[in-house]
Amino acid sequence: TQNVAQVQRNDLPNLNRAINDLNKNAEFNQRQVEQLAQVVPNLERSVGETQRLAETAVTDINNTIHPNLRDLAANVSASQRALDQRQRGLDNFQQDFTETVNRLGGRVDNIERT
Repeated sequence: TQNVAQVQRNDLPNLNRAINDLNKNAEFNQRQVEQLAQVVPNLERSVGETQRLAETAVTDINNTIHPNLRDLAANVSASQRALDQRQRGLDNFQQDFTETVNRLGGRVDNIERT
C-alpha cells in the first residue's frame, strides 16, 4: 500500500495539470458556445431575409418577366411572319422582273432583225 500511495502522490501533479487543462478547454468551449449563440440569431435573420428576397424574385419573374417573354415571343413571331411575307413579295417581284426583262429582250432581238 505504501507503493500505491507513493505512485498516487507522484501522479497528483500530472492529474492536476490534466484537470486544469480540461477546465481551460471547458471555459474555451463555453465562450465559443456563447459566441455562437449570439451569431445564430443573425444567421437566422439572414436566412429569413434571403428566403423573402428569393420569394420576391420568383414572384417578379412570374408576374413580370414571363409575361414579357411571352409578349416578346409573340412579337418575334409576328415580325417573322411579316418578314416572310415581304420575302415572298420580293421573290415574286424578282420573278416578274426577270420574266419582263426576258420578254423585252426578245422584243429587242425582233426589232434588231427587222
